[in-house]
Amino acid sequence: MHESEAPRCRDASGGTEQLTVGWTPEERADLEARSRDGVVIVRYQGCQLDVLRDCQVKGGYAFEPAAMKEDQVVLTSDAELEQWMPDQARRLRSEMRAAGGLVIRTATLGRRMTALPSVAPADLVGDCQGATHFVAAMAMGAFEMSTAGGDSASPNPAPQEPGPRGRTLTKGGDPAACSQAPDAARPPERCAEIVRIELAPIGATRGSDSVNTHAPPLAEPPPAAPPPAEPGDPEHGRH
Repeated sequence: MHESEAPRCRDASGGTEQLTVGWTPEERADLEARSRDGVVIVRYQGCQLDVLRDCQVKGGYAFEPAAMKEDQVVLTSDAELEQWMPDQARRLRSEMRAAGGLVIRTATLGRRMTALPSVAPADLVGDCQGATHFVAAMAMGAFEMSTAGGDSASPNPAPQEPGPRGRTLTKGGDPAACSQAPDAARPPERCAEIVRIELAPIGATRGSDSVNTHAPPLAEPPPAAPPPAEPGDPEHGRH
C-alpha cells in the first residue's frame, strides 16, 4: 500500500471518539458482550482498534437516556472518512471513492457510560499487553450506512432533509424505535445498537463531559505582553 493510502490518525492521547457503523455485526456484538462483563479495554495504535478480550477492569456501564437525536453525514473525502471512522478507513476507502461518497444516518437515544473517572495501569487484570484506552461511553441507537445516491448529495445535509440513497452497506436497529421514550435502565428494543464509542486514555482522569474530538482544538492564547513602563515608574530602566 502506497504511503498516501494509509489512514491519517488523529492524536488520541487525550481521548477520542469514532463511529462504529463500519464495524461488522460480529464486532459490535463482541463489544456489547464484553461491556456486560466489565469496563472494556482496547489497544488503539496506528488507526487500528483492538478490543482486549482477556483484559479486565472492575466496573460497568449504566444507561443514561436522552432525547432522541438524529444525525446525517456524507463522507466524500479521505480526510472525512479518517475523521469519523479511522479504524475502518482502509477498508471503506475504495467503496467511498467508487460511489462518490458514503451517507451515514444515525438516531441515538442516550449512552451507556461508566462511572469510573479513570483507569490506572495497576487496575488492569489479565492479558493487557499494549492496552492504551478504555471505553468510557457508548452511544446507543440505530444507524444506516449507504453509498451516495448521486452528485447531489450535500456534504452537510440537514437530518430532516436526507440526501439521495444509494446501496445500503450496513444497518442496525430501527430509527422509528428510537422515538419511544426510554426508561432509566435500557434503551428500547431495536434502538440498542452501539453507534459510537468514546475512548479515554489509561492512566489519565477523563473530564466530566463526553470526549469530543470532531471540533478543532481550541488554540491557547499567547500570554499578554506587559504594559510599557511610564517614565516615572520606578521599574523603568531596570534591567
